[in-house]
Amino acid sequence: MKGFNLEKPLETNTIYQKVFIFNSMNFNFYNENQKLIKSCQDFKNKKLLKWHNFILSKKTLFLAEFRNLKYPSSICELVFKNANLNSIRFSGLINSYYKINLLKFKKQSDNFESLNSNIPVVEFDQFFEIDIDSSLLNENVFEQTSAISLLGKINSIQVDLFRNFQKINFISFHPVYFLEIVRKQVSIFFSLSSFKN
Repeated sequence: MKGFNLEKPLETNTIYQKVFIFNSMNFNFYNENQKLIKSCQDFKNKKLLKWHNFILSKKTLFLAEFRNLKYPSSICELVFKNANLNSIRFSGLINSYYKINLLKFKKQSDNFESLNSNIPVVEFDQFFEIDIDSSLLNENVFEQTSAISLLGKINSIQVDLFRNFQKINFISFHPVYFLEIVRKQVSIFFSLSSFKN
């Protein structure tokens, strides 16, 4: 990584053929029998037909945007198995005294399956006091990610987080909030500077 972008949001210069916006809904998943999936074990040998048809498009360039969704306590990483999205954006995550609404991925505990997930660009914006850690930036879901945008107020950044992301070459921060996190957590600056040559 050559440096930090503090001037403007991530620009991919991509014209998407489709943009899907999910707004103000629950981020829940159901199997083919309309039963709520609560754990990674529930995913075994289950089909998420409508969702997987949506995220597995191989020929279409599209952005999936999730605005102000209500997230469960954790989401199994298998939701994004074989995902092929050009870009994904999560907006409105919050961690305050009045409201907690966080995206947290749960890893498979046994018989690890490769996710084969391909999501080159990941964006988080309009968030407040969230922790940037491995439960949010899941190394299996975002294994192929090359660009990350973090445009909101960060509470903390896991120091060794980006060592597991071999393909990242661009991280964008909100300038004011980046300076705040560097003041609060000086070690993160050196970690971000050295995770990739």
